[in-house]
Amino acid sequence: MIRIEFDDSLRTGDQTVDSQHEKLIGMFNELHAASTEGRGAEVVGPLLEKLHDYTIEHFAAEQKLMTGSRFPASDMLTHVEEHVQLTQKVRDLIVDYHNGGFATILPLATLLQEWLTKHIRQRDRQLVEHLEAARATG
Repeated sequence: MIRIEFDDSLRTGDQTVDSQHEKLIGMFNELHAASTEGRGAEVVGPLLEKLHDYTIEHFAAEQKLMTGSRFPASDMLTHVEEHVQLTQKVRDLIVDYHNGGFATILPLATLLQEWLTKHIRQRDRQLVEHLEAARATG
């Protein structure tokens, strides 16, 4: 598990979306630091919950953008399904962590790191391209 640097490769070009992604990645990095510093479950657990809750909030905001901009239905279904799948996987891993199912957050962190960077670079860029086109045609 390594820190995620919010760099140009993760920028979509939409200020609101990028700001939310930067916040998500900041939370991930805070979780990364707590884990690598060996902080206990009393620190890591609340950070996991905070990250999970903000992820749901961010996904809802993206979905609102899709709905409001007439994002193509098939693309929206795929995008939202990815959100649902990640949210469930994260919830399952958090429950496992709290129940002592694993000693470190490495499985969750690895999933988040890979998923966030891939999803932002692909699906979220597709969304922002659509938003820009919708704004241009007014």
